[in-house]
Amino acid sequence: MFTFGFFTAVYLLITLFALLISFDEQLKNGHVSVLTSGMSFIACLFWPITLISVAMVVSAQGRNA
Repeated sequence: MFTFGFFTAVYLLITLFALLISFDEQLKNGHVSVLTSGMSFIACLFWPITLISVAMVVSAQGRNA
């Protein structure tokens, strides 16, 4: 149970960091719009899932070995 909570916390931190960096980049470039903000929000939500999934698989294999 601890592993799931840990990976969830890591996922949320990565997502928050990606959202902040993405929004900061949009402000610096002057390209803030509903479309680009929405697309970056969706991208930031889904790309960390790949990283966390791999980490959970590796963690699960480590326990079975």
